[in-house]
Amino acid sequence: MNILTLACSKSLKENLAYGVYYDPIERNHKPFQYLGFYNKQTIVAIGQLTKIVAADLISGRLSIRPEYEETLTQAEENRIINTIKVSNYDIAKNHKFILVKNVTTTNFVKGTRGPMRWKKYISLSDYQNILSTDSIADIALKLNGHSW
Repeated sequence: MNILTLACSKSLKENLAYGVYYDPIERNHKPFQYLGFYNKQTIVAIGQLTKIVAADLISGRLSIRPEYEETLTQAEENRIINTIKVSNYDIAKNHKFILVKNVTTTNFVKGTRGPMRWKKYISLSDYQNILSTDSIADIALKLNGHSW
């Protein structure tokens, strides 16, 4: 079980509100089950991965790129469209969207000096008290107050 940790500064509010993180389409990630929202030396929330899609917003409609064969529910489409609309960045084209569910706050502190440079994978197997059967709420609670 891995947490992909990605930096959120200006986007944190909408990332948490919609359970969506966005990345340029050319960025790739190793397999992960959870997404960590990182801000100011801390993973402030985690969510469970549900889907990754590349999509463009064209004339108010979401167009899924063919290399991503995910089917989105109307609610998932709305989450992505709303994220695009409120973002401080131009993400309507050439971006992929990582959708997560059960976003739960935590306080999982980076234990070394300096900011995280880009992304970080954290293996939950390094934390003996976390079980593969734990809910996202249990994982967030168990990580709360610890460092990585």
